[in-house]
Amino acid sequence: MEASAAQRLLADHISIDVHSHGGATGVISAGAPNGDLARGMRAGRVAIVCLADVPDQPLLRRDAQNVLRAVRQPAAGELYQFHLDRLAWMDELVAGHGIRRALTVEDLRAAHAAGQPAIIVDIEGLDFLEGKLERLEES
Repeated sequence: MEASAAQRLLADHISIDVHSHGGATGVISAGAPNGDLARGMRAGRVAIVCLADVPDQPLLRRDAQNVLRAVRQPAAGELYQFHLDRLAWMDELVAGHGIRRALTVEDLRAAHAAGQPAIIVDIEGLDFLEGKLERLEES
């Protein structure tokens, strides 16, 4: 059977989802990392996902109009610790669930050539810095 034009396009070029939280069991879930993201990426023929950590997630809730809002002020260091926990979640995802971490363009090409899903770590907001720029290096 001949591959469709879309299948050829996805085989020949790197497809990237530029903003994702990884679905219901992804980085913003309370659950442990699992293979859902890799399976979904393979099924959808998405090579790379920019997986977005949400450091201020503990503060966010939906209001009566279903608008996402911060409902309180964070405790000192709370968002930084939550951010570090989410980075550890991503480390575990990469270590044991069929996902590569891409840090360079060559990493993207290698993952695509191998047919292995990969993530680019993305951070949605920098509230966790709390004015401490050294946290960029630490995290």
